[in-house]
Amino acid sequence: MSAMTIIDLFGPRPRRKPRVMMHVYDAGEVPGMGCAICLRCARCGHDTDWVLMRTLSEDKRGRPCPNCNERETA
Repeated sequence: MSAMTIIDLFGPRPRRKPRVMMHVYDAGEVPGMGCAICLRCARCGHDTDWVLMRTLSEDKRGRPCPNCNERETA
């Protein structure tokens, strides 16, 4: 058998740069309102004020850092 070569007709897939994320560093419950969290970026040190969320698991993956991601796109 002869070896078949695979030809890529479309080229490499374009990918965007990975985003820098802020992660939860402090969290607590607010009676009757849900969960309050503070986020911090490990790269630039940007902190948020207390943010109200329904559940803590909504932000466990993190949120994009406005400072770091703005610098990379500019």
